[in-house]
Amino acid sequence: MYAYKAMNAKIFSLAAALMALFGTSLQGVTLVSYDFSGQPGNQTTTSTSVVASGLSADPLSRGAGLGSVAFADSMSGTGWDVGDFTPSDNDYFEFSITPDSGYEMDVTSIDLSILRSSSGAKNYAIFTSLDNYASAATNTYLDIGTGTQNLSFTFLTPSNFEGLASGLTLRLYGWNATTGGAAYLQSTFTASGSVNVVPEPSTYALFMSLGLVAYLVCRRHLRK
Repeated sequence: MYAYKAMNAKIFSLAAALMALFGTSLQGVTLVSYDFSGQPGNQTTTSTSVVASGLSADPLSRGAGLGSVAFADSMSGTGWDVGDFTPSDNDYFEFSITPDSGYEMDVTSIDLSILRSSSGAKNYAIFTSLDNYASAATNTYLDIGTGTQNLSFTFLTPSNFEGLASGLTLRLYGWNATTGGAAYLQSTFTASGSVNVVPEPSTYALFMSLGLVAYLVCRRHLRK
């Protein structure tokens, strides 16, 4: 009986070692975040404040269609589209996330706070490079009020944003302004999701080999 328990312990240890070979997974984490505390508002870009292990990310920037104005602890955008959405006007904030070699990511949500002036953009949605910004990838906020609004975006087709092994660019487009006035990103701008290690083919082969060894050892023991 003691030998049987010892064999079980060895097999369990081997299984744990095999699982470790497949690396780690960071679930439900901040992939990238931008903090506007201390920013002047009219900065050209805002650097990352948090980037998850296994990823790299670009600074947050404005599209060519937006201007800026000084406003403490923010990143401003002025000159938003008046009326219907027109992608070619380039009225957006943009950032990119790229998995490092050997990693993949799931992007699940984007959360931000935006202060809208009485003449700023009232409608917002996230578009991505996955379809070359052809359509909104998330829920759309329509006719948001003035003052600070907390917006949370989730993807309409979540599976499209799972297991991404290459870079993804995301744009927060705004439109339907009254007179093209200002809107200010405040507090933080955060993308959340998961980061996973992708084992090399040689790791899969080693996994299968060790699994076969464990099977043969167990089989040999049971024959005794």
